[in-house]
Amino acid sequence: MLAPSPTASPAPSSQSPRAYYDVCFLLPGQSTFRGFDCGVVLDQDTIAWMRDERTSESALSNIVAVHLSSGGRRVIVDRCAITFSDNNVLTVINCDSGGYYDSEHAKSYRAFVADLHGRLASGHYSAIRFTAGWTQSRPGSR
Repeated sequence: MLAPSPTASPAPSSQSPRAYYDVCFLLPGQSTFRGFDCGVVLDQDTIAWMRDERTSESALSNIVAVHLSSGGRRVIVDRCAITFSDNNVLTVINCDSGGYYDSEHAKSYRAFVADLHGRLASGHYSAIRFTAGWTQSRPGSR
């Protein structure tokens, strides 16, 4: 079960590998009209999130790609799309549950992205594809 916290947990250490991040996320087929779900946990070898009171978890070894991007017209949203081996994608975003910029969520998002990359780099997950940006033809991107 996910344990909410108002801000990002401290960077993991060998004594405390579990870290909760108050970040919002989007799953495939999820309507943004209902708002975004929030709360992601990174553990030593897993990533977990809760939607509709149901916790989902995947091993970090199941991650095949991580893509970072930013875009938007009125609100610039940073995204970290995590693709798993079953082709499911968890897209973590830096805004609040209503889709608006919030400095605390943005701070937690930056900490999450740094922690995720640190865990993947130190875990010998050499097959993961890391990419960033949009194609030049995408409107609203920066």
